[in-house]
Amino acid sequence: MRFSQKHILGLLLLFIFSYIWIGISPTLAQQRLICSVCKRPINGRYNRVNGKIVCFEDLRCSECGIKNNGGHVVFGDGRVLCENHLPKCSRCKRKIRTKAFIMGGQTVCEYCVTCSKCNRRLAGFEYYVDKQSRRAVCVLCARCSVCGNRVGSKLYLSTNGEPLCYRDIEKCSKCNVVLDKQKYKLGDKLFCQRDLPAVCPKCGMSIIKHSLTSSGEYRCHKTLICSTCGQTISGSYFVLLDNVAVCRKCKGNKNLHECFLCHVPISNLNAGLVFSDGRHSCKVHMKGAINTSKLGNYLTIAKKSLTTYVSPRLKIDDNIPLTIHCVDGNSLNSTRKHIKGMEDLDIKLILGVTKPRFVYDAVCDFQIWMLQGLPEQYFMTALVHECAHVWQINSIKYYSDVNKVTARDREGFANWVAYKYNQRMGRNEQLKYLDSATDPYYGEGLQYYKRIERRYGINGCIDYAVGKLKVDF
Repeated sequence: MRFSQKHILGLLLLFIFSYIWIGISPTLAQQRLICSVCKRPINGRYNRVNGKIVCFEDLRCSECGIKNNGGHVVFGDGRVLCENHLPKCSRCKRKIRTKAFIMGGQTVCEYCVTCSKCNRRLAGFEYYVDKQSRRAVCVLCARCSVCGNRVGSKLYLSTNGEPLCYRDIEKCSKCNVVLDKQKYKLGDKLFCQRDLPAVCPKCGMSIIKHSLTSSGEYRCHKTLICSTCGQTISGSYFVLLDNVAVCRKCKGNKNLHECFLCHVPISNLNAGLVFSDGRHSCKVHMKGAINTSKLGNYLTIAKKSLTTYVSPRLKIDDNIPLTIHCVDGNSLNSTRKHIKGMEDLDIKLILGVTKPRFVYDAVCDFQIWMLQGLPEQYFMTALVHECAHVWQINSIKYYSDVNKVTARDREGFANWVAYKYNQRMGRNEQLKYLDSATDPYYGEGLQYYKRIERRYGINGCIDYAVGKLKVDF
């Protein structure tokens, strides 16, 4: 069979257009993904670990740092565990490869977990995890967070993870479909993905050009309200901690006091507490401010959190004398003068101080000094940080060896422990707060321990903190 020049030219053009179409079409050829570890294009299997794409071959165990041999499991909190470090269910004694629950200080698999209200096994039932108690509740015992009635046979969750009944669920403002999965907020209206308008009705700009928050809310500068002056924001603005929006005029006003946590300018509209040391808090962070009540309970919870949410190796012996105090900023500033190499550090970065007492070069007891007026989540983050100091100093024991630990390694380890704790608790705002530090002790120390964890795992970070591991970065 002979081909003419027209046939050959047609086949050649068809081949060229097919090659170009396959190269640019996401439906015919998958877009090339880049591994965040080896920086190579991914051709096979991959996983998402803490929002980063990692190829199947570069997965490392968070405990021992061993490379993936086919048995690694990626959990929802970002941990990667090998076959040897998979947790075992305290009831069926099998290794947990899917979801793990904490019940009464014990780890339970999703097939053995029971409802905290009626003790019914949750296998086959819908359930949710209460954010306050961290316990699972089945659909038959769940009550609507709005009206207080039982939710019935179908469980719906709000954007904050709270249970809702059918009468109080969120629906698309256009098609009235139930928004139990993907939901988008534009101004005061909710939309499903199908009915989300392409153009913002307020400013006329494309929706794609609006910034999208983690809760699915599109920020439009004509629908944003400044938390300081209460006026509609026109033009550029600042987004501070806890997604608080402030206009440029209020942020640049030097006559206004700022919240000592989120640095939002304070006016009569958002005024909170004023402390004896001159600090101010906004209306958001004045809620749940901790002073002196129930400090012992918080200390017990923080000590258990080290072993439950970070590593069983971080156990603090109950026989160690440990006292906790809650003081103002001036007292905390005078207490921290014993910290070597940190005399010039800004007081805004310090929320607590751990002061050990040595007798004949050996550690004898500890005193923890916490900043007064912290909200509960910030208080627990700082207290877990200080408990990490207690464990590290008690593990090294001798004053001469403790004095050799640099300020970056000391504060970086404590910040890393607090970071892992909040990561397991799912507190993204606390993670942002810890990552926002840029000083050479807290900020650079945290990033340094993150690099150690990526290479050597959690046990590698703990070994480095007590001088059992040497790294060369």
